[in-house]
Amino acid sequence: MAAGTITLRQHGAIDTGGTQATNTGGGAGEFIGANLNYVTIDCGAAVNAKLGITSGELSTVPRIVEAISAHATVVVANVPADDTQWVHMIVEGPVNQTAAEYQVTVRALGTVDSVNLSAATVAIRADFRGYHA
Repeated sequence: MAAGTITLRQHGAIDTGGTQATNTGGGAGEFIGANLNYVTIDCGAAVNAKLGITSGELSTVPRIVEAISAHATVVVANVPADDTQWVHMIVEGPVNQTAAEYQVTVRALGTVDSVNLSAATVAIRADFRGYHA
């Protein structure tokens, strides 16, 4: 491995919204903190330029993060450069919300910085590959 290279590996399985499963790939002390859950949001329009503050208001992605943060701690939020209508999040749980409940939360934001979120779709994934597929 080259100097400065970081390799991420998941040891064992992490149950979505539950407790950490038996660690099958490493020592018992490797996981600290609550379970990680992976949330993807299809905003229906490009949000890669909607990352900051516009006219004194939070833009689309920060508003989505704020809304999801009411139910779980958002650890990472990302908009892939090659699929700009998606927001990928890693949240710390346990998550007491279903994908449908998150979807209601996101859709309730309505139009934020010219992006209409009223038809956004949300999925909770078992793993994080950096893509929604």
